[in-house]
Amino acid sequence: MPLLRHFKVSSSLHFKSKGGEMPPFPLDPTMRERHLYIAIYLTAAAAVAGALKWHYSTANVNELRWILAPTTAIVESISGTGFRFEAYWGYLSDDRTFLIAAPCAGVNFLIVCFVMLAVRKLRDRRPLHLFIFLTVAYGWTVIANAVRILIAINTRTQDELASWPDFDTLHRVEGILVYFVFLIALGFAAEKLDRAGTDRMKRSSLVPVAVPLCAYYAISLVLPILNGSFDSAKWGHFLSVLFVPLLVAVPLGLLSMTLTRNRRA
Repeated sequence: MPLLRHFKVSSSLHFKSKGGEMPPFPLDPTMRERHLYIAIYLTAAAAVAGALKWHYSTANVNELRWILAPTTAIVESISGTGFRFEAYWGYLSDDRTFLIAAPCAGVNFLIVCFVMLAVRKLRDRRPLHLFIFLTVAYGWTVIANAVRILIAINTRTQDELASWPDFDTLHRVEGILVYFVFLIALGFAAEKLDRAGTDRMKRSSLVPVAVPLCAYYAISLVLPILNGSFDSAKWGHFLSVLFVPLLVAVPLGLLSMTLTRNRRA
């Protein structure tokens, strides 16, 4: 019996090797399982984002009605302007002066919202969350699309803005601002829900700003560069996407840090 007790104690120890170094500890099964769940979660999220990206890159406007139709319905109800779908063109206004086409679908923004929400909940690693995130991202994208189009319609009716020398640049900057403000708002809302719920983990006050900014850059800048779709002719768009979000992120980040510091004081 003493011999058996000695064996049990000795088998739980890690002895030094001849070189004097400890052999590597075996990986904790729970740690190995956690890593596996993270890998599955990230793979599933990447598959969803990749499928959306592939669909958007190959789809025509007829195949994007799943997101353009509800967007157009909101625009019609608020603006009072009627739109009619024209195959392979998009939704054309009754006065034939405005077209809601494939670039208005905002699928890239949908992907950014989905990726941001998925990354924020990496610690939970629940596959069901991905479906919820995709649903939230879809609804939020429809609303953001509608707001962007309503602003564009109003801008075209303003003679001073419509006669702007580089109206396309103005329209692009306006779109980036709208999308990024909506992305930041979604980030702050998700952070608020986390703090009100069971997620009590302390985070930096910059998380609601930094995570959306990184997700936006990853999908809008890094991915096009990696897949070769970026070229020298798109430098104007590249610089706009790089710097315009900072007009929102930097002031909000400083404000969030100040408010957090004041609450702790």
